[in-house]
Amino acid sequence: MRTYNRGIILTLILIVIGFVLVLTLIGFFRTGTLDSKLNFTVKSILKEPCGLSIKTPHLHESVTFPLEITGYINGCGWEPRDDRAGTVVLYSDHGMPLTPPVTLLMPPQAEREPYYFESIINIVPPSGTKEGILIFENNRGNGLSPEFEEYEISFK
Repeated sequence: MRTYNRGIILTLILIVIGFVLVLTLIGFFRTGTLDSKLNFTVKSILKEPCGLSIKTPHLHESVTFPLEITGYINGCGWEPRDDRAGTVVLYSDHGMPLTPPVTLLMPPQAEREPYYFESIINIVPPSGTKEGILIFENNRGNGLSPEFEEYEISFK
């Protein structure tokens, strides 16, 4: 019975040592806040692209309305302001705006990158307009230049 207990204790000690080594390798014990360490670890594991990423609609997708727009921002000039990730405007293929700026809303519990957003555009495209461009803007404020991204879609 005594040998059995020593085996369990030795196993537990090796597990704890292994856990501490893994945490050391990922930089858990470096100076800084726990939040920034976890954020760095999640980003490095998921390898999410920096900047604006649109999940729906897909590039050059043929869409119907109401159009749901989802995605996330992940630094590189795309930072949240208040509860928004930025705005989007739908333009016709002739450069005419079809919508006013629509806010890309983030859930209130969004605390660290990536910041997910969603919005809905509900219009009736003008007849004869078969394609459009979504132009996303992140107004960074503080006198900094805004960031823009263009995203082409077509209408069903």
